Amino acid sequence: WVTQKIKQTDVDGRVKIRMTVAPDRNRWRVKVPATAEYKRVRTPVKTFAVQAKETESATPPFPSISASQIAANKAWARVYILNAYGWGDDQWVALEQLWTRESGWNHLAVNPTSGATGIPQALPGDKMASAGTDWKTNPQTQIKWGASYIKGRYTDPLGAWAHFKAKNWY
Repeated sequence: WVTQKIKQTDVDGRVKIRMTVAPDRNRWRVKVPATAEYKRVRTPVKTFAVQAKETESATPPFPSISASQIAANKAWARVYILNAYGWGDDQWVALEQLWTRESGWNHLAVNPTSGATGIPQALPGDKMASAGTDWKTNPQTQIKWGASYIKGRYTDPLGAWAHFKAKNWY
């Protein structure tokens, strides 16, 4: 992942802005000091963030997995949530979208900023040990833990997805 520290001036060249541009999974995050100067040049800052996403390439700091492994993780999860929780198609769509955004269904995923781990991006990752000692490497253990977490905190994947869309985390 590439993180850039940037100084930027406003259109007249008077105000210097210091910001950090860093990738956050598949989107870019911009941290800017909350100052009056920032408010005056908000549009140029946002424009730059979009341009940075298009021009920078990033390699995830964790091993990639095959498309067939991703498909297997999704297939197992779909059957599991139906059998364990009775969550049907609408819940599956929400869960599939949520975990695609969180980890791309990669059970080896680790967020380089927060340290969140696995398919459900548990933070800290070792919370998943309650579902099995193989939580670091077993996608089924991670899916079981993630579904249980969603049930306990949001009732179902639709609730978790709604929260994620509103807050960008769940």
